[in-house]
Parts: sequence; structure tokens; C-alpha cells
Amino acid sequence: MKSTIFPLFLLLAAAALPAQASPAAQTPRTPIPPSTGYALVRIALSGSEAARREAARKLGASGDPAWIAPLVDALFFLHADEREPVLAALRALAGEDPGPRYHDWVELVGRRTGVVPAPGYLDWKGQLFGRIDPHYRALFQPATPTLIRPEEILWGGVHFEGIPALDEPPHVPADAEHGLDEREQVFGLSLGGEQRAYPLRYVSWHEVVNDTLGGKPVAVTYSALCGSGIAWSTKNPAKSPAEGRHTFGTSGLLYRSDKLMFDQATHTLWLQITGEPVLGPLAANPAPLAMLPMTLTTWGAWKKLHPDTSVLQLTAAFGARWGYRYTPGAADLARSGVAFPVWQRSRLLEQGEPVFGLRLLDHAKAWPVTKVIAEAVLNDRMGGPENTDLVLLGDPDSRAVRAYRRTGHTFKAGPDPGTLLDEAGQPWRVTEEALQPPAGTEPAGAEKTTPLPRLPGHVAFWFAWFGFHPQTEVWGIARPRS
Repeated sequence: MKSTIFPLFLLLAAAALPAQASPAAQTPRTPIPPSTGYALVRIALSGSEAARREAARKLGASGDPAWIAPLVDALFFLHADEREPVLAALRALAGEDPGPRYHDWVELVGRRTGVVPAPGYLDWKGQLFGRIDPHYRALFQPATPTLIRPEEILWGGVHFEGIPALDEPPHVPADAEHGLDEREQVFGLSLGGEQRAYPLRYVSWHEVVNDTLGGKPVAVTYSALCGSGIAWSTKNPAKSPAEGRHTFGTSGLLYRSDKLMFDQATHTLWLQITGEPVLGPLAANPAPLAMLPMTLTTWGAWKKLHPDTSVLQLTAAFGARWGYRYTPGAADLARSGVAFPVWQRSRLLEQGEPVFGLRLLDHAKAWPVTKVIAEAVLNDRMGGPENTDLVLLGDPDSRAVRAYRRTGHTFKAGPDPGTLLDEAGQPWRVTEEALQPPAGTEPAGAEKTTPLPRLPGHVAFWFAWFGFHPQTEVWGIARPRS
């Protein structure tokens, strides 16, 4: 079976930075009932040329911006030489002309956060996307709970489960591994006394790995478009321990360029970058996943730190079932030039710059990875209700970044990469789970010094981090006052 990445990707170019806020659309002059309006959009999409022009004219003449999102959805399915009637209607409804391309109008829909599509939009979207894959009809139902703007959900160019997830895939001990280069990237995860490496050469193709580590259910997820690899605890608190796990797959849909995963039990859509259920049954009473500390590093560095680690290993024959070539960078090469519209951007950093991001409660902060690597040991603080003291460690060889609480301590580099020295010159041992304090240094009768826990952050491209955390702090950069 070949990969289901479609040439329709080529219709989508990299999104430009957003234009200035557009003028408000006109007050509706000729309101159209929802059932009539959606019937007109369908005609504008697939009727005869004369019927398409007349349907688009009526929608444009209504002056009702509620029809912008349905018409933009329709625009995606129209050939370039068939789009002008719909574009004319959109220009009339929007009061501006962002451009002739589909992604120009997707960005406009994103910016118009106060414009709500006409009632019945979820059903319309399900029927329309059902042309691509019938699974989408079931996802978008009229009464489906939703925590995001469904008008910003786009098709990513692959069918439902078109990117096959890995479920409990095979792994081998480090000394039995063959074929990995010491310098190639892996995601390293430590849980319940076990360590495992997930080579990017596999994860970049499959994007979701449902696994068990240290006796606990986990999902290693990856959004190639956002550059974000994140590990989640997939324990389902609503179920018994024996059956209580979420198992994820790829929906083929995107939201602000981020991957929308789905859970196999309820087909609820989840944001990969936040671990939140956002559309479907579980969005009614959302219980976000707990992020786990995972490290993007090199195979050589991970193996040196954890010689007893296991490592995910797949065969070339297994990848050939989907047309996948398991060599470093092959998946990125296959996606070269693919980008999707993102309307919410910031010029504080280059859009594709990798940042290490942390979110504690509702507060977020980002550190450019190059800056953390240059600092090696970076004592910092996050604002918000906890006003958290933390320290970030950057490894110049593997380019790995780890973050820990420091709770009043100030650290500097120690005599080796596995040791930090505190303000009193006392050594702390660096582990995947925590900074371990020096033994036996407490005064007589004093409480034992407790370890300083690891904080679960992850690397992502700047545009992706900002798109979901627009109020983020950025280390070393003062945000302009609004």
C-alpha cells in the first residue's frame, strides 16, 4: 500500500504574515435562512456555470459574513478557473480582498474571530469533507461538542488514518540495535525506571506511537509541520486501570497547522501540541493529557547516558508497506515545500526558529534553542501565579534541552555534564527525572533536601508555539506593549 499523501498539498503555499485588521463586513441586507444558504453554497460549488454564478451572487448580495467560512471551504474544492464567482462573493462579504489563493482566505477566516458561521456549519463541513473521506461525516455532527473554531480546521492532504500509527511497536536493547548513526536524532523517554529511544527516522513518518514504558501507557506524538515532538501519559482517568488508556491515531486534519489526533474509542479530535480534546464527545468534559518530559537528543548521547535503554526498531520491509523509507531526513524530504496557513504570528523571532516551550498552568514561556545551547546552564524564572524558578540545561553536542525547577537555588556547570554546582558549590546530579541533591549536607536536625523535579517542555517552531500561546513570554526579549 502506497503513502496517501496527495498532490493537493501543492495547492497550499507558505502562509504570509497577517495583514492589518480588515474593516468590518456590511450589515446583512438580505438575510438568507441557513438551509437556503447552504444549498446556495452547494450550487456555487458544483452547479452549472450559470447556476454557480447566480448562487454566488445571491450569497454575496446578502452582506452576511456568516457565509464567509462555508464559501472558503468550498473554494478549496474548486479548480482555479472556476473560483471567480465565489471569490467575488467573498470580497463582497468580507469588504476586502486578501488575494486569490485559498490560503489567503483561510487566514482571513482566522483573523475574523468574531464572525460565526451560519447555523448548521458542522454538518456542512462534515458533508463537504466527506467527499474526501466518509469518516469525516461522523466527526462533524450538528451537536458535536467543540472547543475550537471548526472553520479553522483544514484537511492536511492525507485520509483518516492515512498516516499509520504504531501500536506497541517492537524495540530492542541498545547493544542489539543495528543501523542507527550515533549523530542521528532520537526522542528519549524515561518512565518507571525504564528508558527508551524513539528514532526520528521512524517517528517522522508515523507521527503517533502508542506504547507502554515502565508499566505506564504513553503516546509519543510528532507534528512535522510544527516541529513538535511531545510525549503524553495516555492513562484515561474515566476507565479502570486495566482498560484505562487512550489509543491515538492520525485524523488527516489540521488546526492552525497542528496535527489533530483522534482517540480510537470515541473519535474525539485532540490537539497534538496541547494534548487537549477539542472536538467530539470528550470535549464536553475535557480532561487534557499530562505531558511527560521527553528529550530530543542524539542516539549516541542517549545511549551513553542510558546504556540499558531500549530503542524502537522497524524493518525496511515494514516501512515499504506504506512507501516509507526509514532513513534520516527521508520524511522531511517527502514533505519538502508543504506548508499550511497560520494567521496568528509574531515577528519577535523567525517563524521557523526552534524554541523550547514550557506551559505551567495558564502561563507559557519560550526560549530559543540556540540561546539555551549557548548558555549551557540558564537560571531563569517564569511569571504567572506560581512565579516559578527554573533552570534550563543545553547540551552543545547533542543539542538537547532539559528544564528543572530550581526553587531558590542558582546553578552553574559542574565538573562534568551530569553535575551542576549550586550557589554553595555543592554538587547536584542531573537525571532524566530530577536534579538529585548532594547527600549528607544538611545541618543536624534539618529536613532532608528534596530533589528538584524535571519540567515537561518540548521543542517546536516559533510560529507553532506562538499560534497556541500568543501571550507567551520569550527569554531575552521584552514583548511590546499592546
